[in-house]
Amino acid sequence: MSADSTEIIARMRRHRQNGLAEMAAGMAHEISQPLGGIRAFAEGILIGIEEGWDITGEEIKGKMRRIIAEADRIDDLIQGVRGFADEQGRVEMLAVDPAHVVRAALHLTRTRLQAHGIACDATAIGLPSRVRANPFALQEVVQLILANAADACQQRHGGAGGAVAIVVDGGATPDDPVCIRISDDGCGMDAASLARAGEPFFTTKGPDRGVGLGLAMVRGILGQCGGQLELTSAGSGTTATVRLWHRITTTDAA
Repeated sequence: MSADSTEIIARMRRHRQNGLAEMAAGMAHEISQPLGGIRAFAEGILIGIEEGWDITGEEIKGKMRRIIAEADRIDDLIQGVRGFADEQGRVEMLAVDPAHVVRAALHLTRTRLQAHGIACDATAIGLPSRVRANPFALQEVVQLILANAADACQQRHGGAGGAVAIVVDGGATPDDPVCIRISDDGCGMDAASLARAGEPFFTTKGPDRGVGLGLAMVRGILGQCGGQLELTSAGSGTTATVRLWHRITTTDAA
């Protein structure tokens, strides 16, 4: 093995170790906050009982509800990490029609969008297209982006209203990537948030709205599919563009 090859392998190992260290640090930080809340609520109940304080049943029930809520928050974090790990392991690639994937994702998310008064439409332009990808993973990519778009609309419009537009663009030539563009008229993202979007555990939402793994999962899935995610925002509204480069041509199909 050449010296260059050894150095490349060493760099890859360092990169992986750094990534794992960042995720471990982020997870420890995220878990420490709800654990602190659980300890505080439990200690409050115990001290009150030991000191003979006049604690009502409703006060105890309130603290127990907070403990359950904090435990649920930890569970959400763990499930998110498990989902992230599962997505990293998906490798089966099939011939996929992105327009069909978008329709399937919309079928599962349209009820939530409509419940919050968010209008959503999808169109297809450019050449008919198929790509090599995992259909279930790609559908989850679309659903995760739609969930973020819905949250952004709710945040800007006070919980009800807003619009999301999806465009499946097959490109003008077979050499173009197939793009799925999802645009919302929500609160938008500033430059600092755009730069960090996709980092594990980074989120601009409150602690009860997510643990910051959605876009990290999206980037991981697209990395396996030979795809890319680009986010753009101009102060209000965000557009997420998924570019899929593993296009299947007529020759490939044959």
